[in-house]
Amino acid sequence: MPDLDGTFNFDALIGELTSGRSRVGRDDLSIWGGEFESASLEIFWQAFSDLISELPWGILEYVDKVQLKTGADAAALPGHHDRLNRVRLFGEGGDLSVRRDGWTFRWFFVGPSNAARPSIDLLDFWDHQDPDFFMVAADDQMMLWGEKNQETGQWTSDKVGGYSLDYPVFDGSARVLIKYRAYSSGGQLQFVWLTGLEGGATSDRQD
Repeated sequence: MPDLDGTFNFDALIGELTSGRSRVGRDDLSIWGGEFESASLEIFWQAFSDLISELPWGILEYVDKVQLKTGADAAALPGHHDRLNRVRLFGEGGDLSVRRDGWTFRWFFVGPSNAARPSIDLLDFWDHQDPDFFMVAADDQMMLWGEKNQETGQWTSDKVGGYSLDYPVFDGSARVLIKYRAYSSGGQLQFVWLTGLEGGATSDRQD
């Protein structure tokens, strides 16, 4: 809204746009990325071991199935490397995504400013930004793919074709909610940090 003299109060406008959200900069958030050959997955996993131990949730996508793991199972080196498409480990300690691209895995990490930095070559997002660059963060949640069939005990969804969905930790729930923190700049989404999971009842909200 313009002031009475016809001018705009940009500080007030920014305040309205960011209401209920938080402003974050280079001192508030770690953002790293890089790539490695698929044969080096074990080396990468070891380099990230301290950080991975702080991430309680894991979603593993193979060519034929999706698995949800937690605790020590999530932190373990994934098996069947040749069929692994993606790993997403996350929690309040950060969000690590590793995705296959042919014979290469590309990865990125979004997490707290004090996250344990791995001893490998990586790109730091903040090294390529102006000193005053910032993003706006907002928390939200949505449903994961799949709903549990109470008669068969299976998790199914038309959106994943023949994939097998495996959410054993939420056997008592009909749906699974994923919580996340979205970071945007200039109205454009930049990064998403998955922060946790919880069971939920059947909902009309779309996946």
